[in-house]
Amino acid sequence: MKAWGNMADLFEIDPKSGSGRPARPYHHLDRYLDDLAGDVYAQPPDPGHQALIEDLISHWLPGLADLHSILDAGCGQGQAIALLRGVTPQVMGVTLGSDVAECLRQGFQVYEADMTFLPFEDESFSLVFSRHSLEHSPMPLITLMEWRRVSSRYLLLVVPSIWAFGWYGRNHYSVLFPGQWRWLLKRAGWEVIRAEDSAKEEEHRFLCVKAEPVKE
Repeated sequence: MKAWGNMADLFEIDPKSGSGRPARPYHHLDRYLDDLAGDVYAQPPDPGHQALIEDLISHWLPGLADLHSILDAGCGQGQAIALLRGVTPQVMGVTLGSDVAECLRQGFQVYEADMTFLPFEDESFSLVFSRHSLEHSPMPLITLMEWRRVSSRYLLLVVPSIWAFGWYGRNHYSVLFPGQWRWLLKRAGWEVIRAEDSAKEEEHRFLCVKAEPVKE
């Protein structure tokens, strides 16, 4: 077994307090994420998904107070963006791979960015919209914390139902039961104010507001 040179290398020392914490060699994380980048695939429009998007936006967003700007996190080829613009004209998206070029071709304001490491300042958007994207995150709790950082108020999260879509699919790293999603939301600092998450649902929907993270 090969170890680091000495025990001091295993800790990051705070120069003020003299205390340390285990070091975090992030270059390993970068390598893992580079490997997972090969799993990214294009997401063209699908009639079934489009009907669900239209139902979601028409029934869950009207009436929300102070809804001025929206980030579509994991926007694919922009299937929701045109409809979200009917709610507020200030809509941006982030996605990866060839979907970026398709979004730009349609005139959408979209950035090529990892949805867990967003290139935006704190509280840049009134709402983060995510439909069938969080299950693609290898670290969904961290992703939810990042979305809380860039949102000033709301999150509308939609994830596939295990019962409808199964446990796995291409690039589906985090397919969970509704109770598990609720716990991750609480830990990340989101309070669910409306939900459809029974076993009979094709997808699980959670409308959330920012709250203090729960550390039970």
